[in-house]
Amino acid sequence: MSLFPLLLPHSPQDLKICAGAEAAVEKFLEEKIPQGAAMLADFYNRTCEVFREVESFLPSTGGNVCLACNICCSSVASLGVTELEFDYIHEFLERSGRDVEGAALFRDYIFTVRKPPDVRPQKLICPFYDRKAEGCAIYEVRPLSCRTYGHFIREDLLGLIPERCVLKKNVVIYKEETFFRYLPFTIPFFTLAFAYDDHLLSSAELLQQRIKGQEHGNDDKADDDPREKDEEGLNEHRE
Repeated sequence: MSLFPLLLPHSPQDLKICAGAEAAVEKFLEEKIPQGAAMLADFYNRTCEVFREVESFLPSTGGNVCLACNICCSSVASLGVTELEFDYIHEFLERSGRDVEGAALFRDYIFTVRKPPDVRPQKLICPFYDRKAEGCAIYEVRPLSCRTYGHFIREDLLGLIPERCVLKKNVVIYKEETFFRYLPFTIPFFTLAFAYDDHLLSSAELLQQRIKGQEHGNDDKADDDPREKDEEGLNEHRE
């Protein structure tokens, strides 16, 4: 998985070694993700469900308390995004009839943000930050790290939230052993995200096999292009 948020798990193993998580992961995996055409639609629907659950754990602020402050929408926050979220945002823009070029700009922004502090801009603003509205232009589908910034933080990363952030006074500080106790919604989210990574890897391998088959004149033995199946699934999802 690329560009993981600093404050969250880095691998499937991280999910299982944390206290109390293994049983929850196994239970979540019992609801198998469908194969073929319906796969992408199912991934996006599940992501939407998890994000709804995340919102139930966040305090109600009664509106935009941040106003013109855009710390969490800048490189100062040092946030990260999963491949599932990148594609989820792209699909949202496409479905909404908006310019999907924004998704590519956002990916470039995250890659820059994840660079070491000495080589990245001091304060780079997210391309989805709407200066006029003083808020996120894709708020509905914003990544998990954006949703949790200022509300949850690992104790050794508290410095990522500047003192001027209005949310810092109520931030929940967790340790590795208390991560899933305070952020239980991360279990289904990262289980889903890792499963999506496996899907991308499998799709890439199938496509590579097809290319090799064409090179050897074995088109009749090649697998179907997984991207065509994914597009069929998304069409059904949009309908």
